[in-house]
Amino acid sequence: MEEAPRCIAAVEEAVKPAVVAAAGVAGALAVHDGLYSTAVVSATAAAVILAREGAFERAVEYVKKAAEAAYEAAREVFEKAKVMLQRLYELFVEAVARVLDYVKAHWFIIAAAAAELIAWAVAQQLDFTLWMDHVAMLASLIFGGVKFRRERPAGRSTINEEVLATKRGASVLPLIGVEVTYQFTNEDLVNLIRSAISKGDVQMLVKEVIRLHGNKNIDVTTIATLIEYVYRELHTDIVARSLNELRTGRTSVNLDQIRGIYKRLDELEKSLYTFVRALRSQPVGLYPGNFELKWFDKIAKAPLQHLINYGSATMADKLIAFVKGLKYGSAWARVVVNALAQGKLLEVVEKPLPAIDIKPYKPKATDLAGRLASIYEGFAKAGADRVAITMTGKGYRGGKTRRHVNSRVHRGHHHKSAKNFRGRSP
Repeated sequence: MEEAPRCIAAVEEAVKPAVVAAAGVAGALAVHDGLYSTAVVSATAAAVILAREGAFERAVEYVKKAAEAAYEAAREVFEKAKVMLQRLYELFVEAVARVLDYVKAHWFIIAAAAAELIAWAVAQQLDFTLWMDHVAMLASLIFGGVKFRRERPAGRSTINEEVLATKRGASVLPLIGVEVTYQFTNEDLVNLIRSAISKGDVQMLVKEVIRLHGNKNIDVTTIATLIEYVYRELHTDIVARSLNELRTGRTSVNLDQIRGIYKRLDELEKSLYTFVRALRSQPVGLYPGNFELKWFDKIAKAPLQHLINYGSATMADKLIAFVKGLKYGSAWARVVVNALAQGKLLEVVEKPLPAIDIKPYKPKATDLAGRLASIYEGFAKAGADRVAITMTGKGYRGGKTRRHVNSRVHRGHHHKSAKNFRGRSP
């Protein structure tokens, strides 16, 4: 069964960095052999089959067997890498859930939490992530239960994945549409950052930052300024504008704008990563360790309850993890966005992660704004050129009022329209 190796590969990919760091290549090979042992593969395959049949409690039992067999097969390596059995439970549950359709994945996750195989907080985070992926992939079906006949763009043989290579749910648009007040933005620094990044000249940025600070330490306000700069560059009111336009009857969005956001996000991540690495080698006063990069990748992807494990994270870790985490709508990215909205950015930059008392920003996946974002991101992934939505009827649904939706999606170089689709917003 092809899903079992896929599940195991996902688990292996998740533990590999910690294993290699702690036990080297030999340790990674031992873990690989253990994960692909007959006991693990057969138990994982059984879990997938049972979950698809709706036997969720039994599927959870087999996931437990798979994780325990994997752990016992390479116990010494896992202990050395500080990968606990509980972590393997979580990884196997997630891996199996991701090969199921969303409805079955939801009940499988609930069953795993009810059996105390994973914590309820972990279950909620995983379920939310899978729901957002589900919304983005089926955006055309979710908005009002509408149906959409997919047409390949004229002149294109494949769906465009050049920009959207990473699987991202409907996460970025709601996060970068929040209204914030910029507190630490140094206009001189912002202008030179924008100029240096647009030219791809990170060394110029390093020199100018050092010049601006003179002999002073590069302190927390510098990192705060960089975070605000990232948000300012990405901030868009596309969804809010669409909602306002819909009140007058029609909205239309060029999806190149959405792809441009993702492209800009990738550019910012690469540029700021290079900047931080370059700054470490300069003879300038730095607070000890502030620009070391240790945990940014893990923080960018970690669920909320795991952030406390990275108490030694540096300011540079927090900066890069924020930019990277925006791609996934991660817990850390949502914490930083909420801090920006509340005027508490200094707290997230200055304090250790376990001491930060700011809840993540939570965009609502069920409201109209969330659904619009899902449609736009879903169609942008599929290579569509434009989405036009026209409201007709007596009014959009609010309480007992309903509004019918007629939407046309233009694709291809000649903007040929797909079949009209109709439905009701739930």
